[in-house]
Amino acid sequence: MKIDRMEVLNKLESLVPGIATKAIIEQSSCFVFNGKQVVSFNDEVACFSDLDIGFQGAVPSVPLLSLFKQLKDKELDITAEDGVLLVKGKRKKAEIVMEQEILLAIEEIENPGEWSKLSKGFSKALELVSKCVSKNESQFILSCINVHKDHVEASDDFQAIRYSVSTKIKDPCLLRGTSAQLVAQFRPRKISVTENWIHFMDADGCRFSCRKYLDEFPDISVVLDVEGPKVKFPSGLQDAITNANIFSSGNVINNVVNVKLMPKKIRLQGEGAAGKYTEVFKSNYDGEETEFVIDPFLLLETSKLSEDCIVTEDRLKVDNDKFVYATCTVKE
Repeated sequence: MKIDRMEVLNKLESLVPGIATKAIIEQSSCFVFNGKQVVSFNDEVACFSDLDIGFQGAVPSVPLLSLFKQLKDKELDITAEDGVLLVKGKRKKAEIVMEQEILLAIEEIENPGEWSKLSKGFSKALELVSKCVSKNESQFILSCINVHKDHVEASDDFQAIRYSVSTKIKDPCLLRGTSAQLVAQFRPRKISVTENWIHFMDADGCRFSCRKYLDEFPDISVVLDVEGPKVKFPSGLQDAITNANIFSSGNVINNVVNVKLMPKKIRLQGEGAAGKYTEVFKSNYDGEETEFVIDPFLLLETSKLSEDCIVTEDRLKVDNDKFVYATCTVKE
């Protein structure tokens, strides 16, 4: 069967969020071709895309993706024979071992019901809020975002955020923070909620389904209720954050920058294995020396959304009419 290489490659790349990096369930590291559809599922996230490719089976994702990226042919000829996927181009051929029997547990993923249109700010809300979830997997609830009908929120016990946005979800539920980050990148246009899953659809009709959880999320309202003197974000802070992130981003697991407030000064610092970036700004802050760490993307976006913050003895708060964010500060 003749296929357009780039068209198929783009569809396969959209399914990568559902690919498991470790074998969690059978065929979870594969692209599963099932009739007129291709699916990936890692037990937490499932991705679906329409693709009539003429065969059925599970193909390892890594060699298939790498091959489609490396080949330069506009068209490829693919066929499935005796447990092997044959990929032919001009004067070249590749054989990828495939499993003809589909063992991936696709049947446990509920079909979406009626689709509702999402607001334009939904992806941005998820992107910001997912930066505040706990990275400690033993704190399951705090590793999730809490999804309400009119806002999403998260906390890792050191910081908390609530972002107002219509979600089309009637009853509150939890969504894993890692899943929320992927959904944000997916830029969904529509949503459908079933008993155990939240389904999203992008502009190209690709479907992204995430498990939902019904555990009770702690009330973070008290943490976010902060009153105190306002401190203006200094001019040039956003460029400095970008520069600091060059170094802090080397800390893949915990990419944070350090912000230190001193009388009439604010110091921003990003540090990683490759080195360190420091910049000091003039400020209207006149309190005791205090500091906090924050994800650079979160600091960048919150400083764009608000021109100032509130600083008290133990907390810093940033808010506007859409969101409120608070984090603990530590005195010198």
